[in-house]
Amino acid sequence: MTTKAAEICRYFRDVLTFRNYIEVPDDNDSYFTISDEELKTGKLKKDDTRLRLAEKWSSEDKKDDDDNLLEIILIPKIVVDMEPKYTPTKTKDANQVWEYKKISLLYIKATLDRKSFEIRNKTGESLVWADPLVKSADNIFVEFFRELFYKIFRKDSQGEMVKFRFKNAPLECGEENWDQYITGVDKHFEKRTGKSLFNSDKLSDEYGNSHNLYMDDHLRQTIVMKDDVVFASKNIESLLHVIENKRDEKLPLFEKMILGNEKRKILNEHKTGENLKNHLGQMKADFPLADAQRDAVHCASILGNGDVLAVSGPPGTGKTTMLQSIVADMVVRMVVNHYVDGDINDEESYSAPLILASSANNKAITNIIDAFGNEDDDTSKVDMFHRWLCYESDKRKRFVPMAVYCPSAYAGRKRISQYFVTGMKGGDDYKCLRKKYATDSSDFCNRAIRALWKDEIFEYKKIEIGKGNSDKEIIGAILAELKYRIGKLHKKIAYISAQIEHKATSSAYVKNIIDSLFLEYNTRESVKRFETLYKDNPESVRDDRESLDRLLDLTLRFDLYWLAVHYNECRWIILLKNKSNKDNEPREVYGKYLWNEIKYICPCVIATFYRAPKLFEFKSKDRLRYNFELADLLIVDEAGQVSPEIGLPTFALAKKALVVGDVKQIPPVYSVPECSEETYWSNRVNPEMKDTERDILSCCRSNVMAISENRCNYERITQSGKKEPGLFLNEHRRCVDEIIDYCNKLIYCGELVPKRGSNTKKGSNLPPLGIYIVESNSELKSGSRINQKEIDAISEWLAQNEKKIEGIYNKRIQELVSIITPFKAQSLKIKEDEYLKKFQSGTVHTFQGAESPIVIFSLVYGANDNPTFIKSNHELMNVAVSRAKDHFIIFGSKKCLENNRKDKACRLLQDKLESLNNPF
Repeated sequence: MTTKAAEICRYFRDVLTFRNYIEVPDDNDSYFTISDEELKTGKLKKDDTRLRLAEKWSSEDKKDDDDNLLEIILIPKIVVDMEPKYTPTKTKDANQVWEYKKISLLYIKATLDRKSFEIRNKTGESLVWADPLVKSADNIFVEFFRELFYKIFRKDSQGEMVKFRFKNAPLECGEENWDQYITGVDKHFEKRTGKSLFNSDKLSDEYGNSHNLYMDDHLRQTIVMKDDVVFASKNIESLLHVIENKRDEKLPLFEKMILGNEKRKILNEHKTGENLKNHLGQMKADFPLADAQRDAVHCASILGNGDVLAVSGPPGTGKTTMLQSIVADMVVRMVVNHYVDGDINDEESYSAPLILASSANNKAITNIIDAFGNEDDDTSKVDMFHRWLCYESDKRKRFVPMAVYCPSAYAGRKRISQYFVTGMKGGDDYKCLRKKYATDSSDFCNRAIRALWKDEIFEYKKIEIGKGNSDKEIIGAILAELKYRIGKLHKKIAYISAQIEHKATSSAYVKNIIDSLFLEYNTRESVKRFETLYKDNPESVRDDRESLDRLLDLTLRFDLYWLAVHYNECRWIILLKNKSNKDNEPREVYGKYLWNEIKYICPCVIATFYRAPKLFEFKSKDRLRYNFELADLLIVDEAGQVSPEIGLPTFALAKKALVVGDVKQIPPVYSVPECSEETYWSNRVNPEMKDTERDILSCCRSNVMAISENRCNYERITQSGKKEPGLFLNEHRRCVDEIIDYCNKLIYCGELVPKRGSNTKKGSNLPPLGIYIVESNSELKSGSRINQKEIDAISEWLAQNEKKIEGIYNKRIQELVSIITPFKAQSLKIKEDEYLKKFQSGTVHTFQGAESPIVIFSLVYGANDNPTFIKSNHELMNVAVSRAKDHFIIFGSKKCLENNRKDKACRLLQDKLESLNNPF
């Protein structure tokens, strides 16, 4: 690790230290207080204010109605260490002037049952002393806020918040009884301060240091506030610390991300049909890949260690399909490469790929999981195109998906019950699966044999169910068949590829290959559709080589993927047998041994950036270490929302990376002030670093997507002839053309190619972009805005048209309509409406990655307001509008848009919106 790299690691660590804080609330709408008696018993009295806040916190979390537990923080005390201001020794003189030297905050993480209003402790996450950021004088980010911390002691400091750094909980109490737990808290408090938690204002600790409890009107009782922050980045900080001290070992991918790309960028052009051999596997066979998706698959297949591929995926451009194709291709490629010289019984010569997929928030994570899940979980189906491994969750049998989810310790079981889950030691669903198949693999074998008999693509038909074959004989037969088939199909693709690459083939020869595939796969609907397109609309394809490339997506590549999946399932069964003891109980696995086993059936390990480092850590000689570069590929989704200090450290855990996102959507939430960062760079990091490099790595301006584009080996040529780094998915299929045209003109400079057309649902005369005019003034509330008349209008309009909308789509209205607004206060008001609370609603930030047939946008601004959200946040408007597949409807002031026509976003909206005040 170079000195420069170590400096940047320290920079990231300092930023993370700054990010981890808790704010003492000063807004009456964000907390309530309880008495010492309530704190002791854990039983809170109910009143209107408390009930209202509990309901508000619950709605913000979007929990299920029957999930009553709210994550809360209790703040009983703020402790101030003092010393004499003018004399070096402490004195008991009452007139002595004291100086505040250190502030400490005691807080307790807990849960609140919003129905019974009882408090429960959280094991291992309970009592924490938080030291103020002002204590860390060596952190320049902190110095910027020094005065803010002192202001709390001045009477003119109203409106400021004091921020304290999170620490690990020193007290872990496994007792569920609150009385016993709070007694432990009191004892711990007394040990530190020398006084009881409940009856003392003046304190001194065991070292004789004087203390005082800071008291103000709203701090005389224990504060109860929503737990908005989890001390999550400790895993990232630990990883950075180890990386920083790796002086003698190279981490090519991580160093490339932080130090730059010295390689010459390669112009990426789509070459029709000439990269057949660079694409072997396809996860879905509904439609062939688009050109840009295919380019991404080709580039990913030749990535070297230390390389990163950045793919910009605007809304609705098939990012999920591209990710599925790259993973499928990687799975097949590993199997095919093994069979060149491999031995079917040689475990050491073959390894399935290990892919770590990550992002910064749970929404992006669950989107990745859904991409690699099973659309059809009817385990009664047994054929080649379903998994042969099943597990049971919530008393329901399911196919094992291609992704395993590794949630944080804070994730509730109810929230993750629909996913295949494991922990660091192979627990949860994976533990049950291991035990099931290590003990008895007959279910797997029977499914495999039935598929061998059922699907004509299989040629090995020598096994008969119930003829006394052993598990190993059955598995061996399956492996032999898979080896035979994969080899045969791979040779066919390789032959065709070679013919085209060397231009030693005629168009007639390629047509014969295409016709033979049409005949062989004439039972597949996707192939029938393509055959009609190929024969009846020849102008829709450029040449026969392109047609062959696309047809292979629907046929051989799809078959290869499923053959590889089943081959890896067989390998996993063999691994389990080899690791089982004499009682057929599999030995426990953890760390890299777990991932090297589970990758055979779940090649994608899914975790947030906050969790991922923990999965790859281990201890050696009491020192924390990491399995660096263990993952064959790191996939980052929604990378435009990931700030550098959160995302970049995880790149050290992988050999190469695929980064997907869109810098023209919602950026990260930055917590570092620019003026403070400038001081930091000037004093701490190599002053010779160019300003452009500082901007690329900046934790208050940049993001992982922007960094990845800069480090990517590929560049593209835009329609205007300009060179841009990275790849770009340009075919948009989600929204009707009129809707995406707004985003295309506002943000993407016409680079998107609309493919959906103008077809909306039959029977609907709603315009693609409409406005229901509500001329009313907005109101300021707690730094946000509300407009009750808009809410009333939305509620009335939806109720009036509910049956018609449901009739058009043949679905319930709450599955069809989402309500988006720029303001949090308006979002909370919408959730309070008796009719609207059944709809998905929230601010724009909560909807990135989502979509709905109909999106209603509550503008909030009145005619004379300055619509800064629209004018200053074109990226947010891009996200808001592109959530709508069929109709984007604004409820709000038309005059507001007219009065701000100088702004491009307002002008485009006004020109496209059709009036909608009459029933449709």
